[in-house]
Amino acid sequence: MITIIFIIAAVFWMLLMTMQKYGGELFINPVVGLMVGALYHEEDGEHTFQILLGLVSLTFVWYNE
Repeated sequence: MITIIFIIAAVFWMLLMTMQKYGGELFINPVVGLMVGALYHEEDGEHTFQILLGLVSLTFVWYNE
């Protein structure tokens, strides 16, 4: 269990460092219901990575110039 928490924290840290490098944004939104999953989308230099953990949605957005 602790290994899973460590892996999630490491991925979160890497995403934050990527966002800082490319001038990205982090959105935290509540989810109605219970969801688990991930989504990646790339369009016209805009990258979106969304993680759904239980009742919280973390959306990371960064841009390539």
